[in-house]
Amino acid sequence: MLLAAVLLLAAAPAAAEITGRVTTITGAPVPQARVELVGGAAGAALTGPAFTDATGAFVLPGAAAPADLLVTHPRYQAASVHVPAGAAAAVVLEAKQEVFEEIVVTAARGGDPVSPPSVAVASLDPRELPGAPASVVEAVTAVPGVAENGQGGLFQVYSIRGVSRQRVLTLLDGVPLTSERRAGVSASFLDPLLLGTAEVVRGPASSLYGSGALGGVVQLFPERRIGGVAEAGWSSQGDESYQRLGGGGAAPTGRTWSAALAHREAGDAETADGARLFSRFERWNGFARLGWGAEPRRWELLLVPALTSGIGKPNAEATRTSYPREEHLVAKLSLATAATAASLYLHPHTLETLAEEPGGGGARVDNRSLDLGADLQHQRAVGDDVAVRFGVEWVARRGVEAVERERDAAGAPGSAARTLDDAEEDDAGLYGSARWTKPRATFEVGGRLSWIRQSNGGAGSTEDRAWSGFAGAVVPLAAGFQATANLGTGLRFPSLSERYFSGTTGRGEVVANEDLEAERSLHGDLGLAWYGRRAFAAVHAFRQEIDDYVERVEIRPGVRTFVNLTSGTIHGVEAEGFLQPSAGWLLSWGGATIDGEATTGAPLADIPADRLFVALTADPPTWLGGRWTARLRAEHREARDEPGPGERAIPSAFLLSAALDYRLRPEVTLTLRGTNLADDLYWPSADDLALPGPGRGVGLGVRWEAK
Repeated sequence: MLLAAVLLLAAAPAAAEITGRVTTITGAPVPQARVELVGGAAGAALTGPAFTDATGAFVLPGAAAPADLLVTHPRYQAASVHVPAGAAAAVVLEAKQEVFEEIVVTAARGGDPVSPPSVAVASLDPRELPGAPASVVEAVTAVPGVAENGQGGLFQVYSIRGVSRQRVLTLLDGVPLTSERRAGVSASFLDPLLLGTAEVVRGPASSLYGSGALGGVVQLFPERRIGGVAEAGWSSQGDESYQRLGGGGAAPTGRTWSAALAHREAGDAETADGARLFSRFERWNGFARLGWGAEPRRWELLLVPALTSGIGKPNAEATRTSYPREEHLVAKLSLATAATAASLYLHPHTLETLAEEPGGGGARVDNRSLDLGADLQHQRAVGDDVAVRFGVEWVARRGVEAVERERDAAGAPGSAARTLDDAEEDDAGLYGSARWTKPRATFEVGGRLSWIRQSNGGAGSTEDRAWSGFAGAVVPLAAGFQATANLGTGLRFPSLSERYFSGTTGRGEVVANEDLEAERSLHGDLGLAWYGRRAFAAVHAFRQEIDDYVERVEIRPGVRTFVNLTSGTIHGVEAEGFLQPSAGWLLSWGGATIDGEATTGAPLADIPADRLFVALTADPPTWLGGRWTARLRAEHREARDEPGPGERAIPSAFLLSAALDYRLRPEVTLTLRGTNLADDLYWPSADDLALPGPGRGVGLGVRWEAK
């Protein structure tokens, strides 16, 4: 009997199943695609749907080929596939719209996609905005939840979900940018004409990016180009002019290169009521990128020099503040293999600040620093559905100086005081994350151990360490819906300036506080997105609680210092979407409402006014053979009636910008544009020293581009 049973098992046919793999048209795997039997296929009534794993593979047990399969995914067009007997299914999905590729999470150091898929990330091309932004701030504020902060001009900074200043981390192709300005980093030395993309991570990202990413991350990538480009333009506001020249190419040996140079010069702009804004500047900015090596081992060298001079700062103070000279050089060498990425970088930079009193005299502050660092990370698959990533990072600052020289009424320099005297900072982190791609959801957890050491001249040093972490999930739902959830902690150590700098700034005197504690936050985000064939919509609700919130307070008229508030809470809702009714037409929209208060009930600073925008791009082929493109953007900003410390109430505003492109030849495009066409008198932020923004402006441009 035992021998008979063995013979019967040996003779029995193998259990029926259908296997296969789902990929995109570029060969990338599509995880979490739903696969089900249709029609009268064998096993259709008994076999439930299957979901692809991280590699795009699936198994339909209890089913037998030949059979017909239906494959669906929120971001891709549904596909019906016939599987012949004895064959595995090979399914290729096409994105519902090309714009969906911009929605895929890509933000990470150096462009490597490591950000959790549950985090809200936006990507944009600054050159596609109708207003032709002159600064990074003007570009990234087109993203819902991102707003201007502080005073105006080229040194304007931004906030993400109501968090600003040193709490937002700005990266240039993975290199962290620092500044001794208490207002934070503005990336003022980078011209948007040279950027390929700007990506914004909304919400804490300290676990992957370290201290300073408490509110979010803005990462800027110089363009990668094949072919040449030449561009020039003019705007009536400030009699601004700009020029760009660049090119790039690739050799069969694998060597690639891209390079560009941009020059922009502007005088003083004017508000809608004719008041002059001290917003002048002249900037030279370029980059050169060289890549070599054969896959999977690739080397790349990036150089980004910049020189900006004569920078004016428009504000309501009697003291006139300007920045005579700003210099930067970013150099990065990186190596990427199939599983490992490493980079080394250095960034020397200087900034001169000049404060001139109305009756003569004032002060001059010279800041300089050498930033350098290294990052090494490795990723690997553990089984079919788990991927892990771990790394170590070191960011250092050396020779950080702030030398202040008083000037008398005749302009003669007085004695010099070094409030930052050969200051140093070492910030190291050990981080890691694990991602599980299960049949019906993706889960990810991660954490970082951060350590920092700071010192100033002969003074004692300060050391601190802290943990941060996150957990998130992405769940594809029926009918094109996708749900996300993310819970994470944020971290920011006080800066060298907050601890040690006492002296003159762009907004008066400041007194340092060496006893500041690190800021900590807990952030939760729930999102729901719907992907249609010609439409997309998403909404995110978030709440962030910040402990030991560092706030700037006035201790006497014209003199401020920094203190730790007990805690603050910020919450809000963001929404965005688009609709493409027919070929050549794209209607997009977005907005955010944000509120924040301290435990005392008082409003927090840096919370932007509620905003809602609608944008239309029209490029129909019926317009004179497809030669015309029109872009229109309208934005409404609510009044802000409850200002925080150092702020004032501001009225509502309506901003309208537009651009019209005409392709004279396939490689030559003429552009006519207008900004603030309603000529509305508006305030970019609620800062009590801010002035209204520029009034109506018109501009012309011409671009030659060859592939």
